[in-house]
Amino acid sequence: MRPESVDLSPVVQAVSEVKAEVRTQAAATVAAVVDQSKRVTDTTQRAIVAVSSTDNSTADKWVNRSLAVTVGMVALTYPVGKLIWIMGGLFKRSMRRG
Repeated sequence: MRPESVDLSPVVQAVSEVKAEVRTQAAATVAAVVDQSKRVTDTTQRAIVAVSSTDNSTADKWVNRSLAVTVGMVALTYPVGKLIWIMGGLFKRSMRRG
């Protein structure tokens, strides 16, 4: 007994169509990603140029100084507050133990 031959041409044609569709979708996706990447790059470059060309006036210096003072105050007061918190907890524990 010999097996009968099976016609695979419809399967081969379907696979070829799927391959073509996948290639088309992949090309469209790559094109969209490249376009979006170019737009992001252009926007970023424009933002860098806008920031670098700003005038550093007196108001900006005062804002920078105020920001530095604020950051300094937080940097100095946080450890002091944390130390008070720890000491308070230790005091409470010692009072409970009697």
